[in-house]
Amino acid sequence: MSWKNLTFGLILWVWLSTGCGSPAGAAAGDYHFDHIKETYQLHDDKLYDYVLKELDQFARLYPDYHNMAEVYLLMGRVQEEDKHIHLALASYLKSLMLFPDDPSARTAADNALRIIVDKDRYKDRIEFIRAKVQNRSDDGKADNAFAYVELLDSIKHSKLNERCLAEYYDYLVHFNHDNRAEEVQIWLGDTYADIGQPQAAVASYLKFEKLFPVSFQLPSVRYRRAVLINDKLDDPAGAGEILESVVEEFPDSKSAAFALYKRAEIYYDQKEYNKAVASYDQLAENYPDHQLAIDALFKAADIQFKKLRAWQTTVDTYEKIVQWFPKKPKSADAMEEMGNIYLTKFKDYDKAAETYSHFAEQYPAHKKAPELLFKAADLAEEQLQDFNRAVKYYRQVIDIFPDSENSRKAARKIESIEERTGWEFNNEDTDSVGKP
Repeated sequence: MSWKNLTFGLILWVWLSTGCGSPAGAAAGDYHFDHIKETYQLHDDKLYDYVLKELDQFARLYPDYHNMAEVYLLMGRVQEEDKHIHLALASYLKSLMLFPDDPSARTAADNALRIIVDKDRYKDRIEFIRAKVQNRSDDGKADNAFAYVELLDSIKHSKLNERCLAEYYDYLVHFNHDNRAEEVQIWLGDTYADIGQPQAAVASYLKFEKLFPVSFQLPSVRYRRAVLINDKLDDPAGAGEILESVVEEFPDSKSAAFALYKRAEIYYDQKEYNKAVASYDQLAENYPDHQLAIDALFKAADIQFKKLRAWQTTVDTYEKIVQWFPKKPKSADAMEEMGNIYLTKFKDYDKAAETYSHFAEQYPAHKKAPELLFKAADLAEEQLQDFNRAVKYYRQVIDIFPDSENSRKAARKIESIEERTGWEFNNEDTDSVGKP
């Protein structure tokens, strides 16, 4: 072996056997970083890709380098000059979030704030990001790393999805035993779904279930997996089984109601309308306080009316809405639909008039109240020939809604009835029988 080969071998051995924490490793890191900075300072756009690759390699070779904040700051500058603004923002934020006390991190923070306000690129998240950037403090390596990936996930910008995936994986490699790893695993699946890779998203969610079988987030993750399997992978049967497992195994979770709602939608798509109605009913009965409860009953009523043509069960469902959710604005819609069904399907003019009258009584501030009370009066007059009842309703329109157009019409109607019947009606007692 020649002296030249021996010398090269010794140098290579020293390079491989020393870390950046040792003097030799630190020196090698300094030489490497100096080379990258000198190359960047040429400001040759044909070298930007090279510089970025060198910086990425440097970060992997020297993860504990004493000036990593400057490394990510430089990475952001190169990306910004190369017109990759979103990636630059991520790099600036990484410099700040991982190394908040470093002087370079403060420069990175200023650059990040400049980007988020420039041309309103992040107008919906400006105050949120600003608060995170301005209130940053060093909380330790794991906490800093989580704060960074959490901020990336919160920004939710489509042009950051690939960068987010890389950062999530990096976090899981270095902090896989951290109790927040399950949150990052969920973000991984969500991001795969966002970028149109449902198979990878489903696999990520399934991995979550295997790694964190007792997590309180398991019902939500299983629900998301079922939605993707149905909506993107076209497997309604498989999705249905998963949704049923969410309801059966986690009945007290928030996801159970969502699972029932999605199960009903799948039944509807498969034209199993009775099963769809049953699922919607189960949701409303088991989870009456859930945000989807009233909407589920409306969906059930719509199916009963349009698909099953079951008028009475439709009325019964609308009656549930009125009784169970009397203070919800949409309950007024349910009562109006009840009146419409009595009128158009049953031809029960008495019940229709009664329902419209009750609408005005229960929802006097509703914009349709004058119209429906007038409609009740018109039905009493024209269909039922009950002039006393008609005048009673017309008088209520005048008294309760004096400034409405229907009030003026009601006054003319009373005059018309008096002319037709020859009766005079006591304005203060419309319950009494009209007198000739």
